[in-house]
Amino acid sequence: MKRELRHWEVPTVPYFVQAGRRARRDRQATILPNGSKDMQIHARTPINCSALHLWIILRRVECFERWNPYVTIRCGSPDPGAIRYYFTNNPRSGLRAMLTGVATIDDPNMTLTLSFGTRKHFRFVETLSIVRTPSQHWLHHDLTGQGLGVKLMGRILTRRIEPLMLHADAMLEGFVTLSDVLAPKQGDVVRVGKGSKRQQAEKSNELN
Repeated sequence: MKRELRHWEVPTVPYFVQAGRRARRDRQATILPNGSKDMQIHARTPINCSALHLWIILRRVECFERWNPYVTIRCGSPDPGAIRYYFTNNPRSGLRAMLTGVATIDDPNMTLTLSFGTRKHFRFVETLSIVRTPSQHWLHHDLTGQGLGVKLMGRILTRRIEPLMLHADAMLEGFVTLSDVLAPKQGDVVRVGKGSKRQQAEKSNELN
């Protein structure tokens, strides 16, 4: 059985390119250069499980490193959503660039936002949102970049980051498939019916 890679063992870009392209045909990233300093990458993946199950996994910070090998949690930071974002900027030497950022969770819209970069030259916003339709649920994985560095190195950064996004989507799908239905923690969004609420009230009265 192939072991999972740790965040300090993140391989070079060719590995992510191969892993991303081994994914299903419908998981393709669309690059939308608009001629300005902005960089936009969009990926769409159909969801084969319940939207709530996927969202419980997405919103848990401790699960990030299980399905997203280029994002690690900044331990010891006062902000519980503080992250480090790694990507290989030199495929020959394997050197990696590290950007700091923060993860924001939007429960009502089922959206996870990763904001990272530097103050002036590189600013990225990566969002993973669940879009529900009557026929099929979708995971929308989008990334936008701004700044002088993005304007000058947009094409190079796109070749580096696009495989990371596709690879993360493939790992997330595998993680959801192999994982059992997670027991909701405090703060997880779980819709409870009226009957369940009544039963919970009765149990609390019995305990009191």
